Amino acid sequence: PPIPAEHVYGYFVTAQKPTVVTHAFCEPISGPGVRNLLLARSTYLQLYTCEVDGLSETAECPVFGNIVEALPLSFPQRPVSDVFILIEKLQYAQLRFNSETKVFDTVVSGDLSGDGCELVDELPQAIVDPAGRCVIVHAHTGQFKVLPVTAEGTLDKSFNVRISGIRAPALLDMCFLEQWERPVIAAIERGECREETRVTLKLWGVDIVGRRLTTVTDARGAMDYEACSVKDGATLIKPLCHQGAVAFGSSCILVLRQDAWAQVTPCRMGQVEAAAPANESRTRWIVGDDRGVLRQVDLFFEAVASERQPQQVADGSVTVIGNTAIASCLFFLAPEFLFLGSTQGDSQVLRLLKEPGSDGRSFTVEEQLENLGPMVDFDVMDLEKRGQSTLVTASGEGICGSLRVIRLGIGVEQHAGIEVKGVRDLWSLSTPGKGSHVLIAAFASETRAMALQTDSVMSEATLPGLDKKSETLTCGNGAANLVVQVTPAAVRLLEQETYTLSSTWTPGDGARIQVAAVKNKHVVCGMAGGSLAALEIRAAGPLQVGQANAGGDVACIGLGDGICAVGLWTSVTVKVCALPSMVEVHSEVLDGTVVPRSILFCNLQGMDHLLVGMGDGRVIAFEVSKEKGTLSNKRVLVLGTSAVRLTPFQTARCAESGDDESMIFCSGDWPSVLYATAPGKLHVSAVDCSAVGCMAPFHSAEFPGCVALVHSAASPQGSTLAICEMNEIQRIHSKTVQLGCRPTVVSYMEEHGVIVVACDPAVEDEDMPDEPDPAFATATLRVFGARNFEEIFNFVLEPNETVVSMVSTRLKTNSKEEPKQVMLAVGTARSNDENKDPEAGRILVLHWMAKAKTLDVVAVADTFGAVYSIIGCCGRLAGSIQNRVYIWQLVQDPQGDVYTLRTVCTEKTYCISLFLRCQSNIIFVGDLVGSVCRMRFDESKEELVHEARECAQVWARSIEMLTDSMCLVVDDSKNISVVARSVTSAGEPGQELVSVASFHCGQDINRLQRGALTPSLSWEGQIHQGCDYTPTAQLVWVSVAGAVGLFCTLRGEPEFQRLIQIQDAVAQVAGGVGNFPHDLWRNTRSGPGPWKPHHRVIDGDLVEAFLDISADMQEDVVKKLQSAGVHVDGVQELVREVEDLARLH
Repeated sequence: PPIPAEHVYGYFVTAQKPTVVTHAFCEPISGPGVRNLLLARSTYLQLYTCEVDGLSETAECPVFGNIVEALPLSFPQRPVSDVFILIEKLQYAQLRFNSETKVFDTVVSGDLSGDGCELVDELPQAIVDPAGRCVIVHAHTGQFKVLPVTAEGTLDKSFNVRISGIRAPALLDMCFLEQWERPVIAAIERGECREETRVTLKLWGVDIVGRRLTTVTDARGAMDYEACSVKDGATLIKPLCHQGAVAFGSSCILVLRQDAWAQVTPCRMGQVEAAAPANESRTRWIVGDDRGVLRQVDLFFEAVASERQPQQVADGSVTVIGNTAIASCLFFLAPEFLFLGSTQGDSQVLRLLKEPGSDGRSFTVEEQLENLGPMVDFDVMDLEKRGQSTLVTASGEGICGSLRVIRLGIGVEQHAGIEVKGVRDLWSLSTPGKGSHVLIAAFASETRAMALQTDSVMSEATLPGLDKKSETLTCGNGAANLVVQVTPAAVRLLEQETYTLSSTWTPGDGARIQVAAVKNKHVVCGMAGGSLAALEIRAAGPLQVGQANAGGDVACIGLGDGICAVGLWTSVTVKVCALPSMVEVHSEVLDGTVVPRSILFCNLQGMDHLLVGMGDGRVIAFEVSKEKGTLSNKRVLVLGTSAVRLTPFQTARCAESGDDESMIFCSGDWPSVLYATAPGKLHVSAVDCSAVGCMAPFHSAEFPGCVALVHSAASPQGSTLAICEMNEIQRIHSKTVQLGCRPTVVSYMEEHGVIVVACDPAVEDEDMPDEPDPAFATATLRVFGARNFEEIFNFVLEPNETVVSMVSTRLKTNSKEEPKQVMLAVGTARSNDENKDPEAGRILVLHWMAKAKTLDVVAVADTFGAVYSIIGCCGRLAGSIQNRVYIWQLVQDPQGDVYTLRTVCTEKTYCISLFLRCQSNIIFVGDLVGSVCRMRFDESKEELVHEARECAQVWARSIEMLTDSMCLVVDDSKNISVVARSVTSAGEPGQELVSVASFHCGQDINRLQRGALTPSLSWEGQIHQGCDYTPTAQLVWVSVAGAVGLFCTLRGEPEFQRLIQIQDAVAQVAGGVGNFPHDLWRNTRSGPGPWKPHHRVIDGDLVEAFLDISADMQEDVVKKLQSAGVHVDGVQELVREVEDLARLH
């Protein structure tokens, strides 16, 4: 076999789990009488409890596989239901929720893939007998897999039954009919003519004992009907009461009542995706179609004299309820409350109304579960230049189309702001019952107070006892209902209600206070030469209770409960003293020569810490022993390059609930929040705002859970004081910009600060309450501001034209000059009503006119096919059309400003070239079926040179270059592989691309791009047992299921070998639900061939699962590693090692 020129070791991890809802149902799962909502989200299960005030998450269960079916297993003898799941690799499991441990236990599991039969073209289907007698799985052509249920309520070993009477290759849907003595299946299947859907009237009875399908009979004999073919017919079938069924189609609704099919009044709908019965008699249904229109279907039956006589369908009606997200599943949580699960938009809980509201809809949205998928494309922004990517994704289908602005970290929503210059520090003062209502701002030689007025307006206030003519060193609420202000001259105590001066304290011998800190009843002041004075706040006035000399000038002071920490200028040391005596109990020398600028005692998740903010952007964290006052377990975090100030605060949720949980705001050029998820587990999240000079909590009734931020002059906001609300701590924050139509391509023009989004024409449907905007009747390019996402401009394309590729790049008009202007290159496809396949296209070169706020057409070129991909290459454009790659040069007419595109060269590829990626003059081409090839553009000769190609036939879905000789490929089987150029025996570059790493990612990844989800915030000393986990390259990926993640390249084999051992140990100890083997989950296969072992890629999701398993399991993992010869210094050391990896996202 060919030898690769280089190897790579990868780390694949998910930052945001899938958000789509593919399957859902409502059954008592966690306990008798409890209404639980179970959601299947591609690779994990989510369990909610339906409560009066909404949905409450109960448990989450990751699965080693893609879930293709999730169904309730109900048995008469059990008051709660089990869960049946089937994954894409045809493994199944019966799960039972353990209410004590809050996890799903595996009752039975098995494999349905091992009989060598041909797989169905579509995803496998499964149905559960409502009487709890068996489960049917249709995964192979021409047969059913039958899983009988034992008397104990567990699934038995499966057996196969042949299907008779199916002449077509695709069974569209099936269901069990109710109230039969034996299980009876009804199915609809695609007819021999692809334009028809054939409804199969022959039903099958399941003979579990005889292991066969039988003819369905009743008292009158065999029920064998002639087939009914309906053009544009049924796609979904559901059971009715009294041995019947209803099939929903786009042009009609068919009803089976015991001995005949009947067609209900013809209707006009899109393809029906989901349906739910709205009453017990199942005569009223709520259905959702592929255009997001929700309808109510009423079936009317003739009255009968006897229950034995079958009811005949008299009539039916279809009423439009309104437009929603496109439904993947529908069912009722309660009589008026409908759950709508979606893979195309946000899932919703709807409350149905008897009459339409003012918006024309007969429902209101009570609750919404965000769905980022399907993400078709995305681009990355780094607005604050921190090395952290903000993702702008093209998400959703049809009316659910939207932009999603995704960022890891903490979002900030500004409520008010004023311009202010020269603020050195900021504090808030609170009054019992009112919360924070006064801000104290310190300037170089003065102090100002701003108060919140009755009309929720901030204005400058006069506090009688405040020394306005001096700089304030610290200020805050103290004991005895007093406010403390410390200036260089004195410690001043003010009455909390009136802010009149109560008493003062001044240092002796004319000394000046240089730094101070206040907490509760203590104030500690630092004077020149290192002199320290400890004061106790009393109603009669401040009383000095202790003094000491720190041995050098004091830079900062922090107070805790009965303890004080002092940071020194010259010796770069932190000294810990007891309060109030100021006796030194511990001394810690800090690394380097940079001075500590802020110091803070805090309790995070029950553990005491001392945090030191340094002048160079570092935060040094220690664990504190309150009894001894000693510091231990030092850790260092890098948060930029400027001085860090530390301020505790609470989010709105914690402040309103009275929770004592606090977090630490780290001001500086990279604002961040430090918090803990468990004792000793410190985490940091970037704050979505520019540089912050100082911060103060500002919780009040008018601004609950808010903070006051002072942005530095270097920030885009300039010197401003802003009242902001901090979002909750979570990994992913997203903002939604509704488009009302399907977005296809996104491009960020960094130099102009705008986002350009290509959108398909808006969906037209006369049954929709909302009419589409006429401006979006054709495809458009919509321009948004990159910071506020307000729409600026709308560029309309020609009819029957859509955008398939777009890039922002610098182009040159002369082959020898440097690229100058940033242009937007757009590749389109043209089709006509007779032939939907694109036979032509265009290339548009556009320039953003910032002053006029318009896109100006620079050059246009017609093409003989769709421009599937377009990129910048050496100041030119490279594009793919059909099976050729082109290079174009932008040429300026010497006579004026007219530009044209000149074809420089072209090169043929394999089948259809869908993707191009370029670094320097190297181009990788992703082909529809021919995997990838590597080309080089020779500028001097103006030609494309075909250098190497992968021989395997792989249906590429997306590609991205890692280096100029390696490329990552995602195929349509959810596999990723890294290909590298081979070398000959003589050491010369070969003509073949060789796979050097492969892994089943389990996600339909539409796009990969270079970027980082977190800024380069990292704890120093990330080298564990000689392994450095700092990645050499990072690729961000997004998927159809709404997942976001990273593919990182590790530094070398030592890191890979250590991580693979940790991964395998976690897999052996923790395992997975359903007993699904991890290796099979990550092994790769393209087409019907054998499974191939994954290699040289770490499953980061499994490695990081170590942080979530129980303490006993963590101990078992450590023991397994140690027994295998892996050096691990206990559980805590391994926890920190894995936490360092998790900080990548």
